[in-house]
This record gives sequence, C-alpha cells and structure tokens, in this order.
Amino acid sequence: MLEARELHWDEDGRNVALVASRVPAPQAGEVLLAHTAVALAWRSSAPLGTEAAVGRVLAVGDGVPPHLVGTRLGFVDESPGLALPAPPASHALRPAWRCVPVPDDVDDADAAAILRPGLTAEMLCRRVFKVGAGHRVLVLGTAGAVGGAVAAWTRQLGALVLGVVRTEDAVARARENGCHQVFVAGGEDLGEAVAATTQQRGVDVVFDGVGGDNATSVLACLRRRGTWVAYGASAGPRPPLAWQSLQHGSWQLAVPQLADYVRTRDELLRAAGAVFTAMRAGVLRAGMAARMPFDAAPELLAPALANRARGRCVLLAGSQP
Repeated sequence: MLEARELHWDEDGRNVALVASRVPAPQAGEVLLAHTAVALAWRSSAPLGTEAAVGRVLAVGDGVPPHLVGTRLGFVDESPGLALPAPPASHALRPAWRCVPVPDDVDDADAAAILRPGLTAEMLCRRVFKVGAGHRVLVLGTAGAVGGAVAAWTRQLGALVLGVVRTEDAVARARENGCHQVFVAGGEDLGEAVAATTQQRGVDVVFDGVGGDNATSVLACLRRRGTWVAYGASAGPRPPLAWQSLQHGSWQLAVPQLADYVRTRDELLRAAGAVFTAMRAGVLRAGMAARMPFDAAPELLAPALANRARGRCVLLAGSQP
C-alpha cells in the first residue's frame, strides 16, 4: 500500500495541513496516478476543491491496458460547484475511463489549470448554445477562469463579446480574455448599457456563472427568444424563479452541468481534444492560476484563506516533464 500526502482543512477552509494517507492498489478499471499538478479553486462560500489533476500512471487494475503505466493522464472533478471535493493529494486512484491523455507539448501545470474551465467553456459555447459568427454574447464574470475561457472562445468563434466584472480592477483582464466591451457590476444599468451597445437588439445568449439575485438584469439584456445559460453561482444561490417572467420575451433557460455533457468516454475525449486544440492555437490560456509547491501549500495558502479571498492555484507535486 502506497503512502500519500493529502491536504486537509476545517469546515471554513482554514487550518490547512498535510496529512499522511494510505492508497491501496488499483481495483478493476482503476489507475493509480502519481500527481505532478493539482488544480485547486476556492471562494468564501465554499471549501477548497480539487478542480483537476495531472499525473503519471504508477499501476493499473484489471481490465486497464498495461501500456498506460508511465503515461501522463488528466482527471477532472465534475461534481457541481465542487460542493464535496476530494482532498488534494499527491497520489490518487481514478477511474481509467474518466482520464484523458495529456499531449506531449502541453505541460502538466498548464493541463491541470485549463482542464475544468476549458471543458466547461467547450460545453457552454459549442453545445449548450452553439455560438457562431454574428452572435451577440454577454458573459458574466469574465475576469474569472471559466468566464474568461468562454469570452475567449466565443470571440474566436466570431461573436460580439460583452463582459461583466465585479470591479474596475478586473476590466483590463476581461479585455485580455477577449471582451469587446466590459461593464462593471453595480455601475450603469446593465440592461440599458447592453441595449445601447447592441443598437437596442439585446444579446442572443447570456452565460451566467455568477448567480445570486440577478434574474431581472439578465433578462433585461436578452433579445426576444434569447437564451439564459445559468451554469454557476459564484455570488451565491439564485432565489426561486417566477417562471412566467420567461414568457414576456419567449426566453429560454438552460442549467447545464459538466457531468451531463461528458457522460461517455467518447464525449470526454472529444471535448478534451477541443480544449487542447484551442490551447495550442492560443485561444485558451492557462496562466491565470498561481503555481506553488504541493508541500508548501499549507503555509502559502493561509493568507488568502484567512482573508476569505477567492482564487485558483496549481500545486506542483513531483517532477515536471
């Protein structure tokens, strides 16, 4: 049985500490990964969560091809909102069919950083609402990882991309992520600003990873028969929706979860392939997440967690290729 190191924390996401744990041999259909990069995300309303991990295969269980030993694989946690995440660890058992090969020209830290936001963006703008040239798109939270990936990808697809950020400090980052124009939440009336920018036509789709009590402002931005894609709630849960409000503009509401769009291995491999292709083309960038040594995480994460800040980072455990 292998000895691993895990990051543990209390209910508030504080007092992070490394704890030794035992990892058994892989069972049928499993691979044992020695992680080289583990992507984390946290916010004030949720504990630390493992978004994705990349590692080398140390051993395989029955039914898994032996030639996978020594190869690099990536794994994505698909749980909604990372509500009950597994602790970040130096080693872990993973279902082999849920792992994806990492291309030789993509390093481990970049792959771990881009996998979950990239897969989410691919789901949103290529399948939930298939964005194309001429579409008008509003992305809430465009300074963040997923919102930034959505903005970048939809711009590459030929859309007019409008973004919304929380603070003036985030405007420049949102523009770097592909937004043609950026609005600051709480500033001018969002519906009026979007209407002015789109010659009173409104947007075809709103990609909303923010949540909270924002239904009125979101619907004010949509054209008739437009689509509201509510995929996250970084600002907190949404209150109950008065469904009759959607009838006023014949609006459509989509509430997608990543797990439902990568239910088969074929779906997962196609989506991951699209993400890595977009990354190579410079459409998606993995540089937003900070990097830090796995063993130094308790000390380095402490200030951010104590201040209840939100953030993302990649923990580097073991050697990089």
